[in-house]
Amino acid sequence: MHEHEPPAERWADETQPTAPLTRAEAAKLLGVSVATVRRMEGITLHPSLDAFGRHVFDRAEVHAVAHARARTTRAGSRKR
Repeated sequence: MHEHEPPAERWADETQPTAPLTRAEAAKLLGVSVATVRRMEGITLHPSLDAFGRHVFDRAEVHAVAHARARTTRAGSRKR
C-alpha cells in the first residue's frame, strides 16, 4: 500500500479523499511554494476558511489547476 508514507498521510488519502487541502498540501501537489499558492489565491485558486481560520482548498480545484499547469508546461516545451 503506502508504507513509505507517514500514517497521518495514509489516513488523509484513504479515509478522506475529499478533505480540503491546506496551503502546504496544495503547494506540494502543484509543485510550487506556499508563497506561490498565496499569489494564486483569488485568481486560479479560491480558498475557504476552515473552523480554525486556515485557508483550505477544494481538492478537485487544485487537481484541475495542476492538470492545466501540466498541459501548459508540456505545450510550451513543444514550441522549442
